[in-house]
Amino acid sequence: MLTREMKDSGVEWIGEIPKHWKVVPSNLFFYNSSEKVNGEIDEEIKQLTASQKYGVISQKRYMELEAQMPVQKQNLTDLKLVDKNDFVISLRSFEGGIEIAQESGGITLAYTVIKEKTNKTRSQYYKYLFKSNMYIQALRSTVLDTIRDGKSIKYSHFSMVPVVLPPIKEQEKIAERIDKLSNNINNIINDTRLSIEEFKKYKQSIITEVVTKGLNPNVKMKSVNGIEIEHHPEHWTLSKIKYHAKIDPPKQEHFSDLPTEATFLPMKKLKNGFIINTERDKTEELENKYTYFAEGDIVIAKVRPSFENGNIAIANNLLNKTGFGTSEIFVLRNKRKQINQEFLFYFLRNDIFIQYGSASMTGVAGLQRISSNFIMNYPIAIPPLEEQLEIVNYLNDKIKQIDKLIIKKEKVIEELEKYQKSLIYEYVTGKKEV
Repeated sequence: MLTREMKDSGVEWIGEIPKHWKVVPSNLFFYNSSEKVNGEIDEEIKQLTASQKYGVISQKRYMELEAQMPVQKQNLTDLKLVDKNDFVISLRSFEGGIEIAQESGGITLAYTVIKEKTNKTRSQYYKYLFKSNMYIQALRSTVLDTIRDGKSIKYSHFSMVPVVLPPIKEQEKIAERIDKLSNNINNIINDTRLSIEEFKKYKQSIITEVVTKGLNPNVKMKSVNGIEIEHHPEHWTLSKIKYHAKIDPPKQEHFSDLPTEATFLPMKKLKNGFIINTERDKTEELENKYTYFAEGDIVIAKVRPSFENGNIAIANNLLNKTGFGTSEIFVLRNKRKQINQEFLFYFLRNDIFIQYGSASMTGVAGLQRISSNFIMNYPIAIPPLEEQLEIVNYLNDKIKQIDKLIIKKEKVIEELEKYQKSLIYEYVTGKKEV
C-alpha cells in the first residue's frame, strides 16, 4: 500500500508524484552529443544500425533494415559515437520514443545521441520513463506543436519535455523492479508469440497438404517427372496456371463505366489471407498510377518479403466492386470454369509454391520480385470441381478455427502489453511504491 505523501507535479502527463521527488527540465541532466567516431571501427566499436541487438532504433525500423541486409558500409567520418547506455532518437521516424544503446558503437547522422550530464541520473530508470506511453505522447505533442509535418524529432523537442527526478537510490530500485516484472511479462508474451507462430505453421501445412494431395489419405497417387510437383492424386489433371487464369486484367474492361470512387489497397493492408479494406479515393486519382482489380479477383504481393509472408487475398467488399492497389501486386482472375477461384487462392498459399517463387526472384537486394512468367507457367494439379469445393469448404472451416485461436492469443499479448505499460508508468512516476 502507498504510504508516501503525494503532490501535484504541475505537469499534466506526469500527474501526482511523491512529495520528495522533483520535476526538472530534461536539458539540465541530458545533452546532445555530436562527437564523431575517430579511426577504424574495431571489435569494440560497431555500426549500431547493422543489428537489432543494440536496441537503438525502433522495432519497425529494425525489420526494414533486416529486409535490406546487408547494410551498406558507412564512411566512418559520418558516424556519431555512441557509448553504452546513451539514448538515441531517430530523426526520420516517430515511432516508439527514445531507445537506449546496449553497446558502444557508431551511428549515422540520422540519429540524435543524448548523454547524461551528471551523476544524479541512472540511464536504466530513464530508459523506462522515456518509453512510457505518457512520455511518448508528451513528446509527440511537442513535436506537432513546433513543426508542421510532425514527422521528425530533434533534441530541441526532447529538451522541452520536463521529466521527474527521484533520488538516485529510488531510480535504481524502480529500474530493478520494472526489470523483474517486465522480464516475467515478456517471457509470457514471447511464449505466446511462439505459440502463434506454431499455429501459423500448422495452418500452412494443412493448406499445402490438402491442395496438393486432397482430403482422402488413401487416394492413389501418380508420379510426375517435374520439379515443383513430384506426384499428385491420379484422377487430378496436371496443367499450368496460365491455362486457367489471366493475370492483371485491364481496367479497359469497364470501358466508360468506371465508378467515380474505388477502394485503394496499399501494400501494408494486404495480409495473409485477407485485405484491410478501409481506404478509398477518386478513381481519376488512382487509375493511371496503380494496379486495377475487381471484386473477387486474387491479389498477391510480388515483392520480397511480402510474397514470402503469404500476403495474398481475394478482393471482397470493394467500394463499387472496384479497387486499385500498389504496383507491387499481381492480380489473378479465372478465365475458365475448370478451376474454382477459392481453390486457386488456396493453392497460391501453399508452401511449395511460395518456396519456389522465392527462389525464382530477381532484382537488387531489398527489391526482389517474382515474375508473372513464373506464376503463369507454374504447374497445378486440378481436382474435379466437386472435389475442389469440398477442399475449399474444409479449408475455410479449418482455417477459421485456427484463426480464432490466433486472434485469442493476440488479444492476450495486447492485454499484457497494456498492463506492462501501465505498470511502467505508475512506477516511473511514483504512483506505485517500490
